[in-house]
Amino acid sequence: MITIFLIFILSPFFSIFQCLTRFSRHIDEEHNVSELDWGSSARTILSQLEIS
Repeated sequence: MITIFLIFILSPFFSIFQCLTRFSRHIDEEHNVSELDWGSSARTILSQLEIS
């Protein structure tokens, strides 16, 4: 129950971080991988919320 509460608090930060990685992609191409990793992890967290 506590973890679900934490995920709700942290989920906005995931979207903010995705925006930051999109901006940094223009600066440094290496951030492409990290953006994909964060995007997929955010989606898995959201899908786990829908299941529970």
